This record gives sequence, structure tokens and C-alpha cells, in this order.
Amino acid sequence: MADSLSVGRLQAALASATNDVTVTAANINFDFALVKYEAPPEYRPLLQTMSNYRRTEAESGSQHVTARRLGALFDGLCPNTPNLISKFGQRAAEISIEAAKDNQHKRVENWIFSEYTGIDSTSLWAAATSRQAALPVYLLACMLARVWSETEATSLWVEIVAERRREIVARFSNDEPLPFALTAAAAQQEIPREELAKWDASARAWLKTADVVKTKERKQFLLIADNISIPVNSETQPFKSIIPAWISALESMEKIITGAPHAVMDGSVLLGISAWHIYPDMDVFSTASGSKSVEMKDVLVQPGGVVSLGLSDSGARSSRGVYWSLSLANHRFYGRAIRKSSEVNGDRSRLEFAELQVVVLGAILSKWKVPQLETNSALRFMMQLAAALPSKKVAYSDRWIDMITNSAEQYFDDEESKTPLISLGRRRSNFIPANRNEQAAESPYFGLTEVECLLNLVESPENRIELLRRLASRIENLERTPALIVFNDGKDRRFSDQMHLATAFPVRMRSGRPLFDSTTESETSKAKRTHCRWLGRDRAFLRPAPVERVCEPSLLPFRHLGRMVILQESHMVFTFLFGDEDSAAVYVLSGGSYRTDTSQLPSIIRDNIIWCLQQELLQPRKLRSYLGSLNTSIIVVLTILAFASDVYSALSPEGASISPRILTAPFKTTMISWEDAVRYGDNDIVELARQLWSSPQTRWRALALIAYFETGNDISATGENIDNFLGISSGDSIYVPSRLLHDPNISVPAYKFNRLLGNLGRPGLTILTSPEQPEARDIDLGSWRQVAGKFDGSQIDYFGNTSLHLSFTDWSVPIYRPSAIGERDSEATHAEAAVSVRDAGRWVADINIIAAFNNVDISQLPEPSKPCSHTKPTNPPPHLMPIETWDQILDCSEGALVTRSSGNWVSRVAIVAVLAHHCKLESKRIVICPRNVCWNCIEIPDQNVIYVY
Repeated sequence: MADSLSVGRLQAALASATNDVTVTAANINFDFALVKYEAPPEYRPLLQTMSNYRRTEAESGSQHVTARRLGALFDGLCPNTPNLISKFGQRAAEISIEAAKDNQHKRVENWIFSEYTGIDSTSLWAAATSRQAALPVYLLACMLARVWSETEATSLWVEIVAERRREIVARFSNDEPLPFALTAAAAQQEIPREELAKWDASARAWLKTADVVKTKERKQFLLIADNISIPVNSETQPFKSIIPAWISALESMEKIITGAPHAVMDGSVLLGISAWHIYPDMDVFSTASGSKSVEMKDVLVQPGGVVSLGLSDSGARSSRGVYWSLSLANHRFYGRAIRKSSEVNGDRSRLEFAELQVVVLGAILSKWKVPQLETNSALRFMMQLAAALPSKKVAYSDRWIDMITNSAEQYFDDEESKTPLISLGRRRSNFIPANRNEQAAESPYFGLTEVECLLNLVESPENRIELLRRLASRIENLERTPALIVFNDGKDRRFSDQMHLATAFPVRMRSGRPLFDSTTESETSKAKRTHCRWLGRDRAFLRPAPVERVCEPSLLPFRHLGRMVILQESHMVFTFLFGDEDSAAVYVLSGGSYRTDTSQLPSIIRDNIIWCLQQELLQPRKLRSYLGSLNTSIIVVLTILAFASDVYSALSPEGASISPRILTAPFKTTMISWEDAVRYGDNDIVELARQLWSSPQTRWRALALIAYFETGNDISATGENIDNFLGISSGDSIYVPSRLLHDPNISVPAYKFNRLLGNLGRPGLTILTSPEQPEARDIDLGSWRQVAGKFDGSQIDYFGNTSLHLSFTDWSVPIYRPSAIGERDSEATHAEAAVSVRDAGRWVADINIIAAFNNVDISQLPEPSKPCSHTKPTNPPPHLMPIETWDQILDCSEGALVTRSSGNWVSRVAIVAVLAHHCKLESKRIVICPRNVCWNCIEIPDQNVIYVY
């Protein structure tokens, strides 16, 4: 209230301060959009890469107003830095041209997102065409966007703008002389929070693209900057911290660029280097290795412009790089100011999808408690295990196995660079959620290290005996006590007469009986030690080794009581030691010299499993069946990653990356309705794979996964009507279904998306939704006079002036996130936008392309598998009437019709969608034709079929 009264007094004072009518009219209602300056020559190449929409927004839209007002408001605060402003313009032009060159092949004219693609230099151009002070304010925007999240940076802008206005009011109240533009800027209404958010979003998008263009220089700089621990400054009140840091960075970089050396005393200049992509040479001093010169060879920096800084102890894990701690008072609606700390390059480590796979592998090793030193042997074992599986075309439910082998291969291809990713995964093992059964821990190597599990995978009783004897030999001192193996013949475990005996260790025999009693050593020494078995009636299935003795079971009758075996003649009792009591297990003499110690019981180690594979004890089909029956959290995550690998197969080459934020919390498996998957039966993974790859929700799940990987936000709860979603925008990326970028005759999997360089000019993540009931223009009542000529089958484009455009409606809502309750800004927004079809600029109709292509009236005419014998060009039947205008499409006549837009996929998409949504025929078929059609080979009906040719 006090601030508004002060501003009111300032407005009143301005109104009465002069009798000049022109000035008086300009005081309070000063329109900053009316004033435009010529951009400095260094910045003019930016126009080569800007769409008309972005240029208009920057020169006369809300971004221009924001740049003008911020420039006026902060005028006089920052020093004059002409060299820095000039060099930054040169670097910005270089970056924009390079980014445009790299993405030129993706640019589509007359398309939905054409005005929004390309590097976002909107706020930069707005600053360049505003007053002189606006460009330094843009540099401040880059500094804040480098450190703080979208919502945090917006809160900081609100705070420093309000504080600057208060400062001007106080100076005015003290009768200090102030420039009129400065007082007028303070007297204006507050800059809307949403406009400050857009200002930040544009600078943030610029940073992301510039980071990619200057990847080499940025990585070299971060190798140094990340090994120090230095604050931007020690002040925590935003205005008192941000403004000095901004001024310090401007002054320091101005001197460095002109060839003056600079010794780093705080993190402000390093923040400036990172945010403005101007890289001076560096002299690095370390107590361990002395000094080292790092040549960046930036042509924008004059010789002598060297930054000197000292490194932290390279062994210290606490090194944070450059960090900034501030108190945010405008971040939440309620409560005290929040103290937050953020690293300058906190988002430096965005991951490629292939890198995420390796990180997940490290998390799995940590879950399995595999020691760091055993990483290599563990990964080689998993590759051997996968190689033993049957080589056949795997089902989607088995694709999780590829995630392990592919990641392991990546690791061994470049162990040096992949080791930090494995270590990151080990430190973020909670990324793998807990099992749904909280009591069930993740068994190492998918449970294969459990004796009972491995025994059940061994195919024959003979092989189980061999495995148990191998394991028994590893138990210290066990060979000194009587031990037997009780095993099943594999036919029916329910009946004890199918159980047989074998020795665990070679023993001395007398009359077909083992010498387990108190016979003296002198007597037993005459007998040779050997393995022996006592087999029942049906022994044909057993083939013991030739050196092993086989005896009649009557010589050693026994009773098998589950975890106890009693020899009936001697009444010796043997108790269960390890194994599977129903198939094969080792029993030891009760009261014998061996005392059961659970810590000494054998566990299956990798070498045992490898030995089983090498000895062909495990059947590959049985092993695959076992692995396919598992549904632990690890396999759930790997299955989703397998789906994501298909989604990102096109996105990764297009520059899509993954936020490291996703690693700070358990993986959001809820986005694929895991709860729904579990109710379908025993094999949950099969149902999960179906939901991911081939359900009606596949496209939406792919979109939700992209949004999650891009920002760390789970948006899956917003997917009620999946046909209405156009795509998402975040940072410098627009993700759209690949269906929207292809001719309608090309089949594209629902999970396929493409990344476009660009954004929608909105902060945070934006999900685009089309209106459910798109509209069309009224039918021209005079269009009936338009008579099309006869269709001769030639390939002509009558719709060459067709274009598709995106326009936002006024509907938008924040996406609910429990962690964001009480915050003033939302990191994700759901917005509605109409896709309009225009013919030479004239509106035809609005369409929903995804919903249109799911229309049951639409079918595709397949491409001929081989040439036909008809003479080309073929003559269409005379009753096939051509459509050559949009009025004819909106007001279709009955009969067999054909539209003519050959070679123009944008217009073909528009035609199909308009026909699906707005064609007045009650019963119709829409047939999408390939490029080459033999009309003599097609049986064309007489009624209500429309061929899109």
C-alpha cells in the first residue's frame, strides 16, 4: 500500500511538473511500444534467422514493451560498456547463423509451427531495437537464466523491478534530479509478472541453443569453472546481490575484452563468461600443480585479456563451481522469504538418451550392491548372459534386455568417458523405485544368484547334481562331515519314491553302503573314495559319469521328510543345508563335525552361472522364459526405457536432451499406468509393453515421457483426450508427433516424435491442445457456379497457396503439481491453440490433425508392389469428378470425387483434416492416394468416395 501511494504521488508530481501539453500527455500513459531505435550493426544479422512473427513481437509487441520499460527503469545503474555490447552482438550473430545452418533442413514453409521455429532471439532483438540501456538488461536476463529456474528467475525479476521502483520513488521524494524517462518508467504500472516470465523464457531458450553451438568452448570452460567453489557474492537480498553482480560482470568483461587481465575475486565474471559465451584465456593456479595456461583462442577478446583464478583441491568432492545464494520473497503466495542456493552451471550436465541408459545401469549395479571394483566383471557377465539367450526377433516385452546389453557395450567402447556416468547412477540408485512389494528386495542378477532359482533353471537332474557338488566343494570343512544329495527324477515332485540319493563328496564304500559310521580309519583306508548313487526303479533317465558307482536303493533305504532325511538301517539323520528340497538339495549329518553357519552357505556367484552356461547346463529357452516372467521395478524401468529408446531414436540426433532433475527422485512409472498393467494377469511386463507400444494411449505416453525427460515434470494426469494434443514446447525445443511432418499416405508409428529448434514464446513447459470442435468458414453460396474440368489423371497441385497456422485462444491453465502448491508461477501450462487452414491468406477452417487421422472414414491406398501392365498415363473413369477449390471441399457433392494437390504434403494434410471435420456428406470414404496411382487398377464406387491425390 505504501509503495502504491508513493508511486501515485510520483505520477501526480510528474503531471504537475510541466505545463508542456506534449510532456504531460506522455507522463503516465507513455507508450513504450511507439519508440523504436535502429539496432546496432553487429546485431542486424539476427534478422536473417527471425520469423515474421518473432520480428513483429520484438519490434512492436509485448517483448518490445518489456525491453523498453526495463531499459528505462535500470538506466543509469550499469556502467557504459560499448566494447562488450559490440562483441556480444557479434557473438550473437555468429550463434544465430550457425544454429540456422544446422537446422535449415528441418524448416518447413507454410506449416503450423513455421513462425515459431528457429533460434529464439525475440527478447534479444527487442533489446537491440530499444534504448541503449536495454541490451545490458538483456545480459542480466542471461545471467539469471543461467543460474535459476524459470519460476525462480521470474520471482527475482519481480523483486528487483519493485525494489528499483522504490529506489526511484525515494530519490524523487528527496528532490534528487532524475531523468524524465527514469521517473516515467517508475510511474508506470507494474510490469506484469507474465511478461517478465516471457522475457526470461526467451533469454533461457537463447542460452540453450547457444550452449549447443558453442559446445566445445563451453566444455573447455566448465572443466576449469567446475573445479572451483566460489560464490557470485555474499549478499542474499536479491536487489543488493543481483545489481552489484551484474555491474561487476559488465565492468570486468569490458576490461577483459579490451585486453586487460583480470583476477577472479568472486563468481560474477565467471557467470558472465558462461552466460554470454565470450571465452577469454585463463591462467589457472593450483597448490598441487602450480600454474597452467588454458588457451580459449576467442577472437572477440584482445590479446592480454586473461582471467586468473585458483582451483579447489581436485580431490575435494564438495567443489560446487560458481554458486549463488539468494532469498526469494516473491516465489510463494504465503510465508517468509525462501533461502535458495543454485549453481551457475547446475544444468550443465543434461544427458543424451544413450548416456541415461548408462546411468541407469550404474543405478542397477548399486541396487544389486555390486562393489565398484567389480563393475567391469559384472557388466561382462550380463553381456554373456544376454548372448546365451535364443537369437530370434524379440517381443516388445523382452526389449528391456537390450537396454542392458546396449549400455554395457557403450561402457566398454569408451570406458573412460562412461565411468562417470556409471558413478552418477550409483549415487542416484533411488531413481529405480522400490518394488511394489516393499518387503521384496531386488535380487542381484535377476535372482540368478539364488541357489533355488538357478536349480530350477537347470534342465536335468544330472546337471543339478553336478551344480550342487560344485557349490558344496566351496564350503570350508564340509567334506569332513557326511553329506548327501537328495534329488528328484524330474517327473513328479509330489511322490517321495521319485527321490533318489547321491553323495555330495567322494566316499569309501562297503557292500554298496557309504562308510558314514564310526568305522576306524584303518578299515576305511583300504577302500577307494568314489561318488555313488542309489537310484530307484526308473533310472533310465539318469546317466551318471562312468567313474560313479550306481547301487540299488535297497542297500541304503531312506525316508525323505522335506528338510530331513533318515537312513532307515542306521537311523542316521541328515538335515537340509542348501538347495531346493523338492528338486535337489544337500543334506548334512545332524550332530556331525560340521556346524551349520549361514554365513558360509554357498551363494551363486557370476562364475558359477557362467560355468553353467559354458557347460550347457542351462537351457536358453528356459532362461528367456524365466527372465520374461519377472516384473521387478528394475525390469519395469528398463521396459519403459526400451520404449523411450524408440521414441528418442529420432529425437536424439535432432538435439533432444534429458534433464538431470529426473535422477533426483524415483522414476515416474505412474505415467504409463503401471497400476492398470498389473490387473491383467501374471505376466505384467507383457501387458505393460502392450500399453506402451500398441495401445490407443501410445502417442500420449510418448509425449508425457518426453515432457518428463525434458523438464522432470510428470504431466501424465492431463492426458484425458489424447487426440487433442499437438505437442509440447520447452526451452528451445518444440516436440511434435511425426505424423504432422509427413504426407498423410506415409504410416508413422504413434510413438514417433520430432524435435524442432524453437519455442512458443511462453515460459516453462507448454502443452498444446486443439479445440475439440474446430470451426470452418461459411460456405460461399455462389461457389456452385465454379465448374471443374474433367479429371485426366495428371499430377497437378491446385492448392499451392494453402498454409497452416497456429493461433492461441485465451484458454490456458497451470498443470497441477503437488510440489508446486503455493508457488506464484507454474513450470508447466496447458494451453489451447487452433490450427488454421488458409488459402492465400484467407481463412478456410480450423482442424485437429491427429483426431482427423484417427477418423474411421479415412483409409490409405497402398503403393503398388509392382508395375501393372496398363499404359501410362491411365485414364480415370469418367464419373470421377475433380475438386480444385476449398469451397468445393467444404461443400462436397455426392459421388466419386478426387482432390488434386500432387507433391504438396502440407495441403494434402490440410485437405484430409478438413474433409474429416467439415465435409457435409453424411456417409463418405476418404482415400489417401500414393504418388503413383493406376486408375485402371482401382475399382471406384459411384457413391461418396473422395480420393486425395
